[in-house]
Amino acid sequence: MTLQTEDLPEFPEDVVFSGGQLVLNFEKTDHFLKADCSVEAEVTLRCDRSLREFQKSVRATYMILFKPDVLEETETEQSAIRQIHPGDTEIDLSREIRDTILLSLPLQRVHPDYIGEDGKIKEYQTKTFGTFGDSENGTDPRWDALKKLSEQSEQGTDGT
Repeated sequence: MTLQTEDLPEFPEDVVFSGGQLVLNFEKTDHFLKADCSVEAEVTLRCDRSLREFQKSVRATYMILFKPDVLEETETEQSAIRQIHPGDTEIDLSREIRDTILLSLPLQRVHPDYIGEDGKIKEYQTKTFGTFGDSENGTDPRWDALKKLSEQSEQGTDGT
């Protein structure tokens, strides 16, 4: 099944969903209904370092077990157990599919240009533009001017 943006409710604004493929496998018995979801999707993310946008491929799986006798619903990153009522004729999985995609995104969103060949994030490279400070005493001449003004104002208040 092809996934579109309108299939996933309340997708966050900072993640642009470009579409993807969804494979659902259902297993039904007298005691439960099991849904295995497999998602392959493309999303556009904004880099935390440079604010440049980049494409990220997402692959994730999720299993949901629906049972009529569940007293408390549980959920982990890989699966969930939900209650289903005998009279239910439809199951909405859009929230679980959206969450599966979002949970498979990296916490630190870094553009591929900032990731090294070893898969680790490259360190920042600092660059200096122009000259800064006086090479003789190692201070910025603007601070010297400020100190001079400060000394003059102190002398003016003490002497008067």
